[in-house]
Amino acid sequence: MQSMTGFGRASAVVEGRRFDVEIRSVNHRALDVKVRGRGLDAACEVEIIRAVRATLARGSVQVAVEETSE
Repeated sequence: MQSMTGFGRASAVVEGRRFDVEIRSVNHRALDVKVRGRGLDAACEVEIIRAVRATLARGSVQVAVEETSE
């Protein structure tokens, strides 16, 4: 059995903008995805949720996105 508890952090620079993404997950019966980030538009949030749902079947997942200028 694989654990549903995990943590990950990554950074990327796209067109001069730096994005830091942090993902945390804990055990949960269903799949509950929460996305937070200042200035995220609805379409971006929906794509993040779709990507998580395509990968995971259950767990409580928090995705935090921070954008800074470089």
